[in-house]
Amino acid sequence: MLTFMRGCPGSGKSTAAARLAAELSENCAIYSTDDFWLVDGEYKFDPTMLDEAHGWNQKRVRAALLENPARDIIIDNCNTKLAEMQPYLAFAEEFGKACYQYIPPDMNLVFMNWHWGTSRHAKQTAIVEALRLWERCKHKMPFHQLFKKVEEFEITDDIHYVTLK
Repeated sequence: MLTFMRGCPGSGKSTAAARLAAELSENCAIYSTDDFWLVDGEYKFDPTMLDEAHGWNQKRVRAALLENPARDIIIDNCNTKLAEMQPYLAFAEEFGKACYQYIPPDMNLVFMNWHWGTSRHAKQTAIVEALRLWERCKHKMPFHQLFKKVEEFEITDDIHYVTLK
């Protein structure tokens, strides 16, 4: 099984990934591009190295699948665009893994209000909720960059959804 955590920074993906891993099996591993920026236990994010960091994480996932094809994998990245998930989807196909996605409730609230809300109140709610995500975000990115992820978030029903107990 390969599961994509999907949502903006600060939406609770990493917390949910840890819970999901505990529910799945001892044979489950979480792979996050954020690990690229852990230096002596301290998080030192550098947005200029995003492409390198994503490539690094993709190599780790592929190596883990080569080592143990039965391993359950959780991809703990934003995965807001389907193109960001494509390399991992190719791995899933190569190794015969079923794919799932998890979107944290906080991200659902922001996304639904922004994209499907028709009232001014719905749009305001989306912005207020996105601000909450931004305040929790460890990346220290400007709010407009986080909100761009909300605007660009792509929904797919081609990948099954997983829920937490």
